[in-house]
Amino acid sequence: MKYTLEYPSELPDAVDDVVSGGRLIAGVGAGYLRSEFSALGVDFDRRAELLDEALGALRSIWTDPETPVRGRGFEAVGPVWLQPPAQRPHPPIWIGGNSKVALRRVVDYGSGWMPLIAPAGMASVIRTAAIQDAEQFGAALDELRARLADAGRDPMSVDVQVVCPHTDIDDEASLRHALDVLDELASYGATWAVVHVDGSSPRAALDFITFFGEAVVRTSRRAGPA
Repeated sequence: MKYTLEYPSELPDAVDDVVSGGRLIAGVGAGYLRSEFSALGVDFDRRAELLDEALGALRSIWTDPETPVRGRGFEAVGPVWLQPPAQRPHPPIWIGGNSKVALRRVVDYGSGWMPLIAPAGMASVIRTAAIQDAEQFGAALDELRARLADAGRDPMSVDVQVVCPHTDIDDEASLRHALDVLDELASYGATWAVVHVDGSSPRAALDFITFFGEAVVRTSRRAGPA
């Protein structure tokens, strides 16, 4: 996931989109660690404003590179002829966050939403609204879809990504828990899930992906994108 910077750059994402054969999804969020912003000399308290500005600039550069783009911390006053992305008009932009501002940002800029379902204490740490369970997730998604409809957008056109619980592929109970959680979230409208794989080695990662796909994804009563 990308976080707010003082200026946007579409080049790395565009290159990744080309190299991946048009499979890039650009996930963005406002960020929550003051230390990261301080390290870059960026005003933490302006992060929401900067993110909105950067999203508008990125979309403009991706779709119309000849039109000048200006922001508070950047400007591209001439044609921006960098690597164009493979996907047209641009890669999908998925917005992270649970707040009302994040939902508004999905409506304005996004083709996907990435909520965090976690205890209230964790939500407080990362400076977002709490979504603690599937029922609260469903209510938040209903609100997002209502906002999309009010803006004249198809409420079902936006993907919704959730995070799969930590899964031990050698533990049948752990696999069953992951399947139950994903099925419940899918029943409320989740369309994608992020799965944390075993990263101890390339082989371990591939084995995890293969086994998880067979044991959970193909078994899911609501199997969709994986």
